[in-house]
Amino acid sequence: MSNQPAIFEAHAIRRVYDENTNFPMPTFRWPGNFGYEHHFLNSYLPNETRYLDESLRTHLHDIAITGEQERPAGTYGRAIFSRLLIDLSWASSRLEGNTYSRLDTERLIEFVQYAEGKGAQNARMILNHKMIEEEIKRLHQGVIARYRIRPSEFAAWQAAKKSTSYPFGDTQ
Repeated sequence: MSNQPAIFEAHAIRRVYDENTNFPMPTFRWPGNFGYEHHFLNSYLPNETRYLDESLRTHLHDIAITGEQERPAGTYGRAIFSRLLIDLSWASSRLEGNTYSRLDTERLIEFVQYAEGKGAQNARMILNHKMIEEEIKRLHQGVIARYRIRPSEFAAWQAAKKSTSYPFGDTQ
């Protein structure tokens, strides 16, 4: 060990112990100095040379195609929001003691298919989450988006609207 650098000697002596078991933990040290291969990086010419060969680039391109190239605006966001609603409904209901599985929750929310052997109270708990989500969407689409009001300004806007009377009803 005398011909190795001092850092290796100091590292070999140091022991790390697990807090729970008080057993020595394995320590790892890679021999040598790792860094960038400057020749490799400096030889790259944008739009002229490539890091990957043609066959690998073609393969990666082919497996990246999902078949859904042209989608209407907002489709991806709605899909993500739908997944979030299912996950949130399932997790929240499970905390309350609901016995619906993740798949049963998805079927209930998307297709209103009740799971066999589960009580109506379990289904109602999950459907309440869906009703809240629909109410939030309705509020956003009907009020905030229509009048371009920030959510923080909504209470003041609502109070001002109630105090204003129109001679022939609400014209807004």
